[in-house]
Amino acid sequence: MESFLETALAAARAAAEEILRFYRGEFEIELKPDQTPVTVADRNAELIIRDIVLSAY
Repeated sequence: MESFLETALAAARAAAEEILRFYRGEFEIELKPDQTPVTVADRNAELIIRDIVLSAY
């Protein structure tokens, strides 16, 4: 169970670093097919989380 937690924390920290690069800066909001908003920071953070989880398991 601890390795799951360690992986989750690593993914969250890495995603947070990416999101902070955009914090208080200029960014565009796009709409997903379901009409909910998403930013480049959101998309990048998701890719980082996926990469870390997939590489761990």
